[in-house]
Amino acid sequence: MNPDDRRSLRRQLLALALPLMASNLSQSLLSLTDTLMVGHLSDERPLAALGHANVVILVIFLVMSAPFLGIQALVARRLGEGRERAAGQVATSGLVLGTLSGIAFGFAGWLFADDVAVLVAQDRDVTRLAADYLQIRWTFALPITLLWAWRGFLYGASRTRFDMGVALTVNALNVLLTWMLIWGKWGAPELGMPGAAWGSALATTTGALMMAGDSLRPSIRRRYGIYGKGQVDLKIMAAIVRLSMPRAVQAMA
Repeated sequence: MNPDDRRSLRRQLLALALPLMASNLSQSLLSLTDTLMVGHLSDERPLAALGHANVVILVIFLVMSAPFLGIQALVARRLGEGRERAAGQVATSGLVLGTLSGIAFGFAGWLFADDVAVLVAQDRDVTRLAADYLQIRWTFALPITLLWAWRGFLYGASRTRFDMGVALTVNALNVLLTWMLIWGKWGAPELGMPGAAWGSALATTTGALMMAGDSLRPSIRRRYGIYGKGQVDLKIMAAIVRLSMPRAVQAMA
């Protein structure tokens, strides 16, 4: 490989990798923002509760985002074969799977957040605060699963810059909403620690809506046949689950 080819390859790799790195880093910033802002409350119990809740949230979100890997792998394979409609079939099937799993996870969060909080926290007040935070974040599972499902398509199609833009928007909005809702700024209700959960949930929902808007673009639908007739395939959904299972198991280990 001559020097010009190597430089060109490095530029291509950086163009793909840098947005991906920024996007992955942004996921950690959501929890960090909540921790920094809750840490400024006068009572130390909300920060303790947030620490317990974030351990649970991390495991749950790793499991919920696991289908991303299967979708990415299958989309990349089909695009490598020059089968754009087949890649769209993977994306559509992945979005359906994300919808079903998001509803199931959200319902589980609404039902079991209190019970899980009891397992991770001992103090009664800390347990109550952790349960409130968990219930809000966990119940908003659907935006998470849909965001990660479309992210799998974006990564498989090498469209990492759009995902980076979504991730940066989500984090900026999370900072603003969390600040407003914890301390009641700009006419928002003063919610204390639960305001951090609502800020993260609403910011993530905005990110999911941005992803949905991208999937509905006429050019995307024409090229890949997203949401077209016959684009939902149970065998593809099963393949996504099979490819994603190792990550889900690893998250729970």
